[in-house]
Amino acid sequence: MAVTNTGAVFSWGENDFGQLGMNTPKKGKGVSFESKPRKIESLAKEFVIDAACGENHSLVLTNEKSVWLWGSNKQSQLGFDSESYPMISTPKKLF
Repeated sequence: MAVTNTGAVFSWGENDFGQLGMNTPKKGKGVSFESKPRKIESLAKEFVIDAACGENHSLVLTNEKSVWLWGSNKQSQLGFDSESYPMISTPKKLF
């Protein structure tokens, strides 16, 4: 992921668990992959100041101290109940 000086967020790479924050087409053997940086449009109204990536999940922090998370939530690593939200493919606000 990359954060611009205008607060926009771009992501690229493998997306099998929704960790890019967007829907991407399947390539090859059913792998979901984005080869070029794409803006995460669902965060367009937020001013992002920092981002972090796990193996299968991602999160950002906004200038208003909001935390948005997405990707695999198999072990509740996103802070949401894993039974209700096993995977989140678009950013979801934690607080």
